[in-house]
Amino acid sequence: MIKNLLVISLLIIFLFGCNSSHKFGGINAQINRVISGQTIEIFVDKKNVSFRLMGLRIPSNINYDKKLAQQHLIQLLTSNYHYPLNSVIVKIETKLNQKDKYGRLTGYVWLNNQLINRKVLEGGWAIASLEYTDGKYDRDLLQGEEYARIMGNGIWKINH
Repeated sequence: MIKNLLVISLLIIFLFGCNSSHKFGGINAQINRVISGQTIEIFVDKKNVSFRLMGLRIPSNINYDKKLAQQHLIQLLTSNYHYPLNSVIVKIETKLNQKDKYGRLTGYVWLNNQLINRKVLEGGWAIASLEYTDGKYDRDLLQGEEYARIMGNGIWKINH
């Protein structure tokens, strides 16, 4: 009887311990505005800062309206415009003292346990760019881009 309880307990620990969802502390940040399809302005650490989504870029060699990428990011953050943009609180993964060459913080954005960086890629308005990532979510980002390609989303449905 005790042996059965121990086995059941270990199975429960194993099953729930192997959950594939990403768990992290993250830093709460309020969205102020969406600057582009890859950059947002957030209020964090008592100041407004530009924040670039790591692991993706808006392609410059493809002829399409870049405002579509910006609108897609706004839709993701506001649940299809259900919430005002400046009321949205996200979690960011970043190093607050590390910035890119344009003075922006870079990292990952989470909303409702979803990696927004990946969601932008799934929408097809950006391409994966792993050059400056920390490798933590590279697989997720590549899968997001592949999903967009297969589904013909965003730039993947435009004839070039």
